[in-house]
Amino acid sequence: MIRKFLALLFLFVTAVLFGAEIVVVYPERSVAESERAYAKRRAAYVERLYDSVGLAADLISDKHFPEVSCKLAVLVNCYQPPADLVATIQKKQAQGTRFIVCYSSSDALAKLFGLKTKAFERSTDGSWSKMRLLQNRPKGGPLELLQSSASILSMQSIDPTTVPMGMWCDRQGKDTAVAWWKTAKGSYWVTQLLMANGDETNTQRLLLAMAAESLPQAWLTAANYRYQKLKPRLASDETESRIKKLPTTSPRRQQLEAAFENVEREHARTCRLIEARKGYEAYQAVCDLEDLSAYVYGMTYWAVPGEVCGVWDHFGQGFYAGDWERTAREMAAFGVTDVYLNVAGTAFARYPSKVVPQKTKNNCLSDAIKACHQHGIRVHAWILAYSGEQCDAATRKRFETNGWLMQDANGKTALPVAIDPSHPGVTQHLIAIIREISAYDVDGIHLDFMRFPELEHCKSPTLRKRFEAVHGPVKQWPREVLSGSKKNAFIDWRSKIITDNLQKIRIWMKTHQPQLPLSVAVYGKYPKCVDTVGQNWMLWLRTDMVDQLAPMNYTNDLDALRDWLGTQTAEPRYAQKILCGIGVTANESNLDGVDVLKQIAIARQRKCAGFILFDLDETLRRKILPVLREGATKRAP
Repeated sequence: MIRKFLALLFLFVTAVLFGAEIVVVYPERSVAESERAYAKRRAAYVERLYDSVGLAADLISDKHFPEVSCKLAVLVNCYQPPADLVATIQKKQAQGTRFIVCYSSSDALAKLFGLKTKAFERSTDGSWSKMRLLQNRPKGGPLELLQSSASILSMQSIDPTTVPMGMWCDRQGKDTAVAWWKTAKGSYWVTQLLMANGDETNTQRLLLAMAAESLPQAWLTAANYRYQKLKPRLASDETESRIKKLPTTSPRRQQLEAAFENVEREHARTCRLIEARKGYEAYQAVCDLEDLSAYVYGMTYWAVPGEVCGVWDHFGQGFYAGDWERTAREMAAFGVTDVYLNVAGTAFARYPSKVVPQKTKNNCLSDAIKACHQHGIRVHAWILAYSGEQCDAATRKRFETNGWLMQDANGKTALPVAIDPSHPGVTQHLIAIIREISAYDVDGIHLDFMRFPELEHCKSPTLRKRFEAVHGPVKQWPREVLSGSKKNAFIDWRSKIITDNLQKIRIWMKTHQPQLPLSVAVYGKYPKCVDTVGQNWMLWLRTDMVDQLAPMNYTNDLDALRDWLGTQTAEPRYAQKILCGIGVTANESNLDGVDVLKQIAIARQRKCAGFILFDLDETLRRKILPVLREGATKRAP
């Protein structure tokens, strides 16, 4: 026991004395308290990207940064670091530590990197949508990176050795006057927080390339890490056995056998590069091998006639904001049949609306419908029912006056803003939005956030008043309804509210727009979702309240997916109403092309009507849909 303790102590002391090679720093001293949780999540995203390529990075606060040593420090949203922290950064800089600064307004900090603050700018029209990387980018970095920001802190160089690394572009691809910067000593200054905007592959590559300038073995470490993850898939005989099931005279089999031989040759080449310790070349070879093996595996699948291949478009802009024709043309070529377009919520619209504020200059709904219909793609209007997304200050004030917002236990508006499903006026508001949208040539109405917040967030005095009006006084609120004697009654009451609200929407649509199908995105874990968020969607199926249901089955675990779909399709007559939601780039899952195909195969085994992919982004365009097009979604010529 003593020997084990001493060994652990030695490891701890070694870590403290020598430090991690990479640290990702989130602010506790450098931002207001209200901003700390968000900033930490953004820093954790950077840490996760490094971890995903096998580079260990420690996530620490700026409070503890002076105590550690490292070769590379990523400062995430250190907006206004105090003077002593700036002095610490300057000292570490002199000692050889390199930095990546993500978003700061501190002139004292900027001066250390040959910069000064130029302007703070805001935009809601996509002025900053993509970063075009220049020749000063780190070796191996991508040529472009999709990011988006509504606010920018632009900087200007005060040192000739600090030069632009990349330039922001707008949605039309035109350069703006805002740059990301590189210093002569190999540090970088980024004008925003790195966001999960669907271009994770290039964000990951850029961070890796930046790290490699400080850590010469980074490329080789990342190559080894990715190869070890890929190796079991390459060693599996699944692809070969699927090929052998095809008739020997089949042109598809001959094509596949040739492609499979190419995979084996590239596999051998990749191994030679790793053994030769050619880091960057080996990493690129592993990435290419991943893609090639996925394409070959994709060729072993076949399209199912009539199957829905849907995509959720959360930002409502398509692949190319302002150019729905190009997006629709590409989606059709990939075999997409349906797009679920996020065009409205309780507090916003992406079309000219008389009910809620319009948040885009263009009419995304009409643009998408026109382009998609020309290419044979159906458009479903995706509406965020009880979500407070994009709720501006004026709308929030109006909703507070109406009593439409969820409250905390003290009767104050809960954060993040959410809409209270128990207020009868909200559902009529949703019907007014649906009435507007139904005037367009949409192919369906798709509801999301048709639910309460999680049970523990339902503590407000207004909910108490409405619950007590039905079930009598609650002496110890909220304990009795969250974990006490009235918990079951509270769960049933919330569930009934959501079901009744959906029924009102269904009746309106059957009366006024009977030709439009109604679909709802729901939590996949049933009956747990009844308890947690009030979604008794099995009842909705049995009472014909929906035409289709899209369970958000976001997971990397195939066994979990089988279990969920087993419950969802337990009654075979309802299987053809189920569209399996697959989380390609969701918070809960991150899938590659092979992963997606295996999940599609499970949905097909359960006789589902099809699947919907989350989300319409660069990962989907570059990595997933091209693999599916090789077979699973390949349209007949």
